[in-house]
Order: sequence, then C-alpha cells, then structure tokens
Amino acid sequence: MAIDLAKCVGCQACSVACSMENTRVPGENWHKVIFMNEGETGTKKFTWYPRPCQHCTEAPCTKVCPVRATRKRKEDGVVLINWYKCLGCRYCVMACPYGVRCYPEVKPLLEPDIKEVYHGRRAKLWDPPYQLSREEQDGKRGTGIPPKGVVTKCTFCAHRTDRKEMTPDRDPVKDRDFTPACVIACPASARYFGDIDNPESEVSKRVERKGAYRLREELGTKPQVFYVK
Repeated sequence: MAIDLAKCVGCQACSVACSMENTRVPGENWHKVIFMNEGETGTKKFTWYPRPCQHCTEAPCTKVCPVRATRKRKEDGVVLINWYKCLGCRYCVMACPYGVRCYPEVKPLLEPDIKEVYHGRRAKLWDPPYQLSREEQDGKRGTGIPPKGVVTKCTFCAHRTDRKEMTPDRDPVKDRDFTPACVIACPASARYFGDIDNPESEVSKRVERKGAYRLREELGTKPQVFYVK
C-alpha cells in the first residue's frame, strides 16, 4: 500500500470505513489517523499520518508469538492472526513498534459497554446486528467478529482482497469489491493498493517517481506501507 500524504486531508474517512467494514468495537482502532507538526517555528506544517498495520517484511510480532498465531503469508506478505491459536498474551502488542494491534476485551471508556448490549454468543466477543457475512468471517485470517480474549488488527481487508488473484493494482472503482475499505473510502484518492514488486503497478510507479519512506525504517522491520509526499 502507498499513501500520498500530499493528498491526505485528515478527514478520517479511512478510519470510519475500516471500523464499519470490519465491525470493530468502539476504541478498537485498527486504522488511526494521527497528526504531527513538522518543520521549524514559523514554517511549521500540519501533517496527517494514516497508520494501518504496516505488514512488515521483518515483522517483530511474528517473532514473539509463543504459538505462532501471527504469521506472514508467503504469497502476498500480509501479516495475519489466527484467532483459533491466539492465547491473548499480548506479547505481539508490546513488540509492535507502530502500535497498531488491539486487545478489544478491555473495559470501555464510555458506557454502555456495547459488548454487553450486543452480548456475544458461542464464545464471540459480541454479536452486533451488522457484521460480515458468515463466509467472510474467518478466524484463521482474523476477519470478522473475534472470539473473546484474542488480539486483533488490520488485515488489509483480507476477506475482500483474497477473493481475487493479485493484479498489479486494485482499482477502487472497477475492483471495488476486492479492495481494502480504506482505499475505497478515501475521498482524496490518496491511497494505492497493489503489488509493489510489479513495476507496472501504480504503487510501484509512485514509490519510484515520487520517492517514498517507511515508518521507523531504522528498526529494520521493512514495512509494506509506503508514504509519499
């Protein structure tokens, strides 16, 4: 994924779309948009930073999981959590340098607790009236409503992207049903989702043409989310 910060307007549409698409409880933010002041006094610039899971090539979260519930898929490099294996120990939460993992089974800051309003059945964390279809909910990929006591995070909307073989790019209009919700929802078209290893992809071209950087590259985690300006 590539995110053009020059286009991002900080509207939070990506965060809202992510929460709605993936049925997250309040406070379980898989996708945050944070802001920063950059530059010197008098020339400071306000910058928005959308921050989904970075799906690192050298993902620290995969190395600390005692049961290998977190894994990186070889075919596309997406990092996923198998909820059927996850113990909820939260080692991965502490190991992630980007703060993108969540443990939704915590006391909410505001009442009522929506997890109690829509009480979960059959070990589900909760059971809201709106959620992914049964076919799209897959505990092995960490999509849909999680069971109680597990860690959750962004999957690049694997329940959508996995339904179509990877092509150079996912057109948010033509490939709407197979593209991450945050990409579709962006009103500024600041996001690009495709195969970074394919020189014909828009992601690859933008990274090549405009230059790009990744968050905290000094850590050697090699994130697969690229930021361009």
